[in-house]
Amino acid sequence: MADLTGVFNATNITKGQDNEVTLSKVNLESTIAGIGSGDLYFEDQANWKQVKAVYLTDEGKQVNELIFDASLASPLGNFNPSSLARDTWEIKAIIIFDFDGGFLKINRGDLTVADFDIIFNVVATTQSAFDPSVSSQSNLTFSNANRTVSSDSFSPPYAISLSQATTTASSKIFASFQCGTATGQSQININFSSVAPSGGSFSSPNLASIDLQFIDLNNANVYWIDTTGGSSGVSLGTFPVIASGDLVDLAVDLGLSKLYIRVNGVWQNGEAGVSGGYDIPAPYLTNYIGQPVYKRIGVESGEEYTLPETPVNVPSGYELV
Repeated sequence: MADLTGVFNATNITKGQDNEVTLSKVNLESTIAGIGSGDLYFEDQANWKQVKAVYLTDEGKQVNELIFDASLASPLGNFNPSSLARDTWEIKAIIIFDFDGGFLKINRGDLTVADFDIIFNVVATTQSAFDPSVSSQSNLTFSNANRTVSSDSFSPPYAISLSQATTTASSKIFASFQCGTATGQSQININFSSVAPSGGSFSSPNLASIDLQFIDLNNANVYWIDTTGGSSGVSLGTFPVIASGDLVDLAVDLGLSKLYIRVNGVWQNGEAGVSGGYDIPAPYLTNYIGQPVYKRIGVESGEEYTLPETPVNVPSGYELV
């Protein structure tokens, strides 16, 4: 997300893609008049041929220029930092060109930079803990600052965690679970919903879920759950035995409709961000950008699971939730 108040206007600016930005010529006129340039000629947008906004990262090592055809009623520019770009982009200059080779340059020192600088959300570096208040607390025991959960019930009761940020900013998320004790009945879930769970349960609208169930320790099924709660189960085949201390990582790319699973550091059907993955059927996809993200674990009797505070080897471009 970015702050482009008034003069430049855009929504959901994201690294690694083209981002369309609209120039408000009326607001730029007001900006020029407000800084007291003394040049009435350039305070009239009818004399503009092109407007260029020069952006540099906060350390000045990366550059991006927004170039607008100012002869149009609503000029469009393109802001396209790479996926590996820095988070803070500072406006350094706005240059206005006329039709005869003349120009007016407005430097950073003349601007209220909070209205122009672009600051991306900093991706969380820690995974959120379980929240007992929204989990089905019966027969669940929380410890380790609510990062570890165990149960004495075969229900199973569900332990739930809200994403680190209250809303997500990307279409790629990553979650990690460590099995303290596994009995072969675990249910590892990721749920996407703008509706808070009640007693461990989720409901529509805006619900899309992935329910990964390990059966007999070394087989797995996945259930795709649509926006009204309907589900479809698919066998994912044989998995490594899930034992004490093992890690299970889930990476979801809703842009590509892919689920990636990593067990003990080994990707099971293709590596996230590289190739392969399990196809998520279209009816079970929903746009959760700007929505809360919940993940939950069904904890059977005798089982224990931990959400690692700082998961290792999070795939590039994925948001930790």
